[in-house]
Amino acid sequence: MSIMVHHKSNSQFWLADSAASNHMTNSSSVLKNVREYHGSSQIQVANGGHIPITKVGDITPTFKNIFVSPKLSTSLISVGQLVDVNCDVYFSYNGCLVQDQVSGKVIAKGPKVGRLFPLHFSIPRCLSFACTTVQNKSEVWHKRLGHPNSVVLSRLLNSGLLGNKTQFSSHDVFFYCSTCKLSKSKTLPFPSHGSHATKCFDIIHSDVWGPTPIISHAHYKYFVTFIDDYSRFTWVYFLRSKSEVFYVFKSFFAYIETQFSIGIKVLRSDSGREYMSHEFHDFLQQKGIVSHRSCPYTPQ
Repeated sequence: MSIMVHHKSNSQFWLADSAASNHMTNSSSVLKNVREYHGSSQIQVANGGHIPITKVGDITPTFKNIFVSPKLSTSLISVGQLVDVNCDVYFSYNGCLVQDQVSGKVIAKGPKVGRLFPLHFSIPRCLSFACTTVQNKSEVWHKRLGHPNSVVLSRLLNSGLLGNKTQFSSHDVFFYCSTCKLSKSKTLPFPSHGSHATKCFDIIHSDVWGPTPIISHAHYKYFVTFIDDYSRFTWVYFLRSKSEVFYVFKSFFAYIETQFSIGIKVLRSDSGREYMSHEFHDFLQQKGIVSHRSCPYTPQ
C-alpha cells in the first residue's frame, strides 16, 4: 500500500512471539485509536514479575487491541492473537509471513535475524486521502515466469535480464503463493467434517487390499474390509482371489442381519471390478442396498 505523507513516519520493529498471549509495546506513539486501559490484567515477564498495562491501541484493523506498558523492553506480536483473527503465520529460513486466511493477502512479513523474526510497521504521522496499491514486483515476475522457486526468481531478478535495476534480497522474494502450494500437493486435503451416518450400518465402506508380496500358509493373497461409517468398527476377511468379494459380502450381510437384526442401507466402494459384477449388483437391488461409488485411490 503506497500512502502519501506530509511528515516523516515512525518506524518500529516488533518480534513475532508464539508465547505472548497479546500484542504489546512500550510506547503508544506508533499506535492509533489509543485509549486508557481500565482492566485488571497485567503482563507477566520472564522473571515471574508483573508490569502494569496503561493503555490500549491499534496499528491496523488486523493488529488491534495492543497493550501498552512503558516498562517493556521489546514490542511483541502475539502469534496466537493473529490466529484468532483468521491469519496464517508462516516461519521459515527466509523469514516470517503473516497472511489473511480468507483473501490470501500478505499483511506483514519480516526477515529471520539470528533466531528472531522481527516484523516492521511504519505508521505515518499525517496521512493524505490519496493512496494506491502497488503489488510486490517480485510477486508479479513470479507469476509471469510460470511460478519459479525463490532461488531461481532471485537469480533472475538480480541478473538484470528482466530489465530491472533494483537488487532484491532473499526475503524480498519470500511470499506465500497459493497456486504453488496447491499445484505441488499430491492430494487434496481431507474434509474436516465428521460422519454422515446417524446410526450403525447406515453406511458401510468397503475396499480390497492386495495382492500381498508373500502368500500366507492358507494361500491368502488379498483381504477385504467393511467399515461402519458411524462407529468406525471394522471387519476384515481374507481372500484367495478378488472374485470372492461378492460371496464374502453375502456372508457379512447375513451376519449383520442375524446378530444385530438390522440391514445395511448403503455400500460405498471404489468402483473396483470386484464390486461391479452383475450378480453383485442384482444382490444389492434385491436387498434394497444403495451402491455408492467413489473414484479409485481416494481414501478420504
